[in-house]
Amino acid sequence: MSERAYLIGWWIQSEDEEIYGPVSRKTLREFLRDEVISRNTLVRHCTEETWRPAADVPGLLEGVEISEAAPVTGDRLADMWPSRRAEQQELAATGIECVRHRRPAVLVCVRCHAPYCRKCQMKPYRRPYYLCRRCQANMHNRRVGAFMLDSLLLYICSLLLVGGSAAVSVATDALGEAPVVVMQVIYWGLTIVFIVRDSLFFGAGPAKRLVGLRVVKASDGHTPLGHGQAVVRYLPFLIPFVPIIEIVVAYRDPLMRRWGDRWAKTRVIDSPAKLARVRDKTGRQLADKGNEPMFSDESLAKQATVDPFARFAE
Repeated sequence: MSERAYLIGWWIQSEDEEIYGPVSRKTLREFLRDEVISRNTLVRHCTEETWRPAADVPGLLEGVEISEAAPVTGDRLADMWPSRRAEQQELAATGIECVRHRRPAVLVCVRCHAPYCRKCQMKPYRRPYYLCRRCQANMHNRRVGAFMLDSLLLYICSLLLVGGSAAVSVATDALGEAPVVVMQVIYWGLTIVFIVRDSLFFGAGPAKRLVGLRVVKASDGHTPLGHGQAVVRYLPFLIPFVPIIEIVVAYRDPLMRRWGDRWAKTRVIDSPAKLARVRDKTGRQLADKGNEPMFSDESLAKQATVDPFARFAE
């Protein structure tokens, strides 16, 4: 793990399942040396999904003098974790600077691959988010905008088709219930298309495709959702007031899943082209500051094939 990204951004799960962090790799080694945590304490890097024992992190124990009498399990985080924010900052910071502010970086964003400081961190600070605050807000706003645009397109199509049907009926002096039946068919047909629009257009409806988003299966983070999943994703919108709550739920969730995404086991992620532009921009910002990228090309290729969660941001 020679990548710069792994020098910062580590979370620790204590024996009582409390989350502590972020801390630097250096702090992890010091905690192991001072027996604040044990070699079997669960840790996770901010760009990874899986928790693992500290002993399983490549190179973490190298050069660390651990007493033979040191406990194999357990920790003293509840007693040793500092309460002052400045002291917590010291545990998380290294010589890496935030890409946007002149402050020490404490985490790395999964989406843009930028090192970012506490000012760019999502709140609450103890919750291990995968994205920086800017990326979290950017993706959320694009999702809401795409939904509103798709709704507008549905409304316009309804007006055009229903208006055209009514005009034809008047021009041909159609009598009876035929015009009403046609309007009902148009209404329900467009409603069905709206519900399955993302699966119908291979993972991204017209508006999502326009803003650079797509919906994929959470199982692999790559395959477009199916029609059944699209229907399940829509179910919360049939419950009164829930659509309003869904807006907040998606923003506050570390994986940006609303209830419909959880039920259908889907995720909304960037399109490959959009993601490439975002990461290229971060690379230029780091280069302007004279810093190297947080990940090498070889590391990114390995993540995409080994770690399924890496596909979250593909």
